Amino acid sequence: MPRRAEPMPRRRRRWVGAIALPFLLAGCGSWGAEGGPGSYMSEAEATAAASEGVAALGADGVQRIVLRVDDKLRFSPSVIRARTGPLVITLADTGITPHQMILPGGAPVAPSEGGTSQDIKLSFGKAGSYTFNCMYHVGSGMAGTIEITE
Repeated sequence: MPRRAEPMPRRRRRWVGAIALPFLLAGCGSWGAEGGPGSYMSEAEATAAASEGVAALGADGVQRIVLRVDDKLRFSPSVIRARTGPLVITLADTGITPHQMILPGGAPVAPSEGGTSQDIKLSFGKAGSYTFNCMYHVGSGMAGTIEITE
């Protein structure tokens, strides 16, 4: 008849737990400081992500642009160029990390989940530079600018 395994002594369990804890915590850290797989971005990747996009003017007089967010904790493009008037930004979350965009003036947009998109309708009456960010990841530099010209 096989022998029944003896339970591990309490002292040994503490020792094993103390050894395993740093490895478990290191595994959680692979998601980066603010979450999301691959959220760490090298300097070269950050420079490449600092892209510009120009809103396209539709036949209805509304400008439109797609703004992508993903697990790299960056907006792409990070600079949106448009003219005064109505602007629709389609916020497309292509990763699995949730984001919540804060619009110029501090108004929040509904949180996004991976694989979803939503249209954000704005209107700009005067030229200027307007900043936006992700409420969850602003500490990681997840921010952008809308540059409006006449």
